[in-house]
Amino acid sequence: MIGGDKLMDYDFLMKNGHEQGAKRMTKTIKESQKQLTDRLMSLEETGPTALGPALATGVAMAAEGATGSQVVLCTDGLANIGIGSFDEVTDD
Repeated sequence: MIGGDKLMDYDFLMKNGHEQGAKRMTKTIKESQKQLTDRLMSLEETGPTALGPALATGVAMAAEGATGSQVVLCTDGLANIGIGSFDEVTDD
């Protein structure tokens, strides 16, 4: 889990994503499908949405995977914390 000031640190997010990808992107989707499905179905909303940091980390992780690795983005709301936050956007 990434929190605090690191949510605004692009260089940290990319470095961490590459490191995590090297550790975690070792199986094919066929080999990890059950674990991924279980994890996805267990997700619950618990607070702010750090969409930008999650996407940056995910892209860096996918870069460590096999050719054709993809990022699937699932969200329950507006990006409101970290890089890419829309928290300050106003709507007339």
